[in-house]
Amino acid sequence: MAEDELRPDPDDLAPDSSPSSEALADQSDNLTHSFVRLSNLPTYPLDRLSRYEATLWRQACQVMFTLRCLDRRKPWERIKLR
Repeated sequence: MAEDELRPDPDDLAPDSSPSSEALADQSDNLTHSFVRLSNLPTYPLDRLSRYEATLWRQACQVMFTLRCLDRRKPWERIKLR
């Protein structure tokens, strides 16, 4: 490989590496359009995702409640009480 192949092209380097406000606006618009397209699908994926998330939270609460209610003594302490 030649050394010239490893050097970046000066034209490819932007003097300001931060994105412009136009680029940020374009990204925001793209995200908005993608969300609207997703929400308008006939299979309602966002509604299903919301229901799935609610179910997972409910199950997590049930697991936490169950763990708090269980007797969490050490096995050798349980044997002494018998």
